[in-house]
Amino acid sequence: MKRENAVKLPKDTYYEADIIGCIVYDENGEELGSIDEVIYTGSNEVYWIKGDKELLIPALKDIILKIDIKNKKIIIKPLDVWQ
Repeated sequence: MKRENAVKLPKDTYYEADIIGCIVYDENGEELGSIDEVIYTGSNEVYWIKGDKELLIPALKDIILKIDIKNKKIIIKPLDVWQ
């Protein structure tokens, strides 16, 4: 299916195929890895990031700061904030 024929998504929602492969950075510019898989939990999605470490990041608005599909880049809050 061509992208122009795809269903238009609501604001702040993305096709899984567009999320997979995006490089994830924290707000300080540290590269964390790329999204390898999107896990569906029922309440929210979780991004499985593979890099130096494997990370599971919940796809929540207060954690995911910016998604730039065109440049395959996602910015999240720094991980040390969660500890």
